Order: sequence, then C-alpha cells, then structure tokens
Amino acid sequence: MDEFTLIKDLLRPLLTDEGASVARGLADDAAVLPEQAGRNWVVSKDMLVEGVHFPKGSDWGPVAASRLIRTNLSDLAAMGARPEGCFLGLGVHFDAEGTRWTREFVRRLGSELVTFGLGLWGGDTVRSPDARFVSLTILGTVSTGNAIGRSGAEVDDDVYVTGSIGDAAYGLQLLAGQREVESREVKTFLVDRYQMPTPRLGLLAALTPHVRAAVDVSDGLLADLGHIATASHVSLNVEWSRIPQSAAARHISGQNQVPISVLTHGDDYEIAFTAPPSAADEILRVSERFSLKISRIGRVVRKLSPDHEPVNLIDETGQIVTPPVAGFRHGGIK
Repeated sequence: MDEFTLIKDLLRPLLTDEGASVARGLADDAAVLPEQAGRNWVVSKDMLVEGVHFPKGSDWGPVAASRLIRTNLSDLAAMGARPEGCFLGLGVHFDAEGTRWTREFVRRLGSELVTFGLGLWGGDTVRSPDARFVSLTILGTVSTGNAIGRSGAEVDDDVYVTGSIGDAAYGLQLLAGQREVESREVKTFLVDRYQMPTPRLGLLAALTPHVRAAVDVSDGLLADLGHIATASHVSLNVEWSRIPQSAAARHISGQNQVPISVLTHGDDYEIAFTAPPSAADEILRVSERFSLKISRIGRVVRKLSPDHEPVNLIDETGQIVTPPVAGFRHGGIK
C-alpha cells in the first residue's frame, strides 16, 4: 500500500454523498465548505502520537480511531457546537504490518463517522518511519454569537460537571496491568471509558443561554477548571465530596471520594461548566432529558487576585486541600 492506494481504496469509500461534494471526491487538494446561514463555524484540531496517546503495537488502530474522533468532538461539545465535517491527517507505516494497522484504523474511523453523523472532507497522508501519528481537524457550527468559551464565569456562579470523574484513569491502569479486578463487568466499563469516551454533544446547546463558561475535562478536573478560572479572572471552590464517582470506580478505589491522584489524570472528556444559581431547575430538566448525571460540585467565590488560587479543593471540614494539584501537560508531569 502507498498513500494514493490508501486514499482510493480505504478513505474515498467513507465519503457520504454530501461529504463527497464538499471534499470534491478527495481528488483536489482543498475542500469547499457549505454555507451556514445564521451559524458560526467552530474549528478544533487534535493529534495523537503512538507511544504518547496510545500504546505502540499492531492492535491499537481501532482505539486510536475512536479516541481521535471522540476526544475531538468533546472540544466541540464544550463550546455548544454541532459537528459537521473533519479533515484527517495520517502518518503511518506502509509495510505489511502497517497496512493491517491502517486498515483496522480506517474501518473503525468509518464506523465512528457514521455514529456521529460526521463528514470526512479531506486531509493528508504521509509515511512515518517511526511512531505513527493521527490528527483530526474538526469543524462544527453554532448559532451565531452562541459559542461558549472559558472566559464567562462570574462570581456566585455554581460549578457543575457531567457524568463521573476518574473512570478513564482506572481503565488505563487496568490496560497497563497496574491494577487488577475480578469483575469483568467493572473492567469492561472502565476500559471502555478510556478507549471510547462519550462526547457530550448537544448538552450545552440545550442549556443556552444559561451556561456562562465551559471546558471539557481532558487534562484533569481541577486543571481544566483552572482554565475557566484563569480565563474568567475568578477563583472557585470545588467540594471534594461532591465530585461524582461511578460505582465501578468506587469498586476499584474503595473510597467514597475520588482520590487526588485520579483527579490529576484527565481523559474523562466530561463537561465542566458554570451557571447562575437561577439555572438549577433547567439544568435538572436537561439532565433528565439527556439521561445524564450533572453534579453541582462548587461555586465561583471571588474575583481572582494574587492572594488566591484559581481553584481550591475543599474537604468535608471546609479546609483547603494542599498541595495544589496539577494536571497533564506535554513536556511536563501529571
């Protein structure tokens, strides 16, 4: 296989009729985007590198495809956007083993595109003699002026998070052999939460105009809330006991609270957001409509100043838990 065979035999069959029009059949070097009256384009890009974001080896193509699509969609979900199309970048091996990896990657990619109604609009493929890498530029739309950012949080806002926190951390530990669990059901749930996170698409659009600031939890809950606090120039308190933990994670941890080491891990791809107290009833209604737990975990307490941390983790006695907890950074530490 070479790059042209890859495009012709594997990627071109993934095009829908609409996608083929936008992508011009993958025959040109650029796409022509459709007009979107009354809507803004929202664009995000993610990249995954073998040995960094997914393990090396011939069996990880499908996982790489699922995580590439789903984590990128989570960025759109955090801004209240609707996914439209994407541009794929592939750096792969073209030997026999590499061809098998690529075929499995593309097979799963096609399935995920169908699942989320996402068009493949173009991209690029190259030979990578060392680590494989995959990237996705994803485009979505949001009604004009309604894109949600990180900078809108206000003092006295409540702080919320969707779903549960820490599942992906345990899933990765189970995959790496760092933990063991007898229950197959628990293991499957946690591993799936790592390998196939669920982007919370449509949630924030349903909560417009109540949500003031939002972020997806990719680098760790406290670290990502720190992005909201810093961008909004506020300080917020998070009540440790309110952070939601799944039954499977509690089975693993043996604790009623999410351990600090898990709070720093990330990969949850839930949505953390702030909203005024007056929105509480509407948030409950949307939670029930989406069959998705949404937990109030804290409050924006003051404007940010040099004397205060952007995010404080508060224990059951009302004391600040120290030391400060960092999240994941490339080139840094967890």
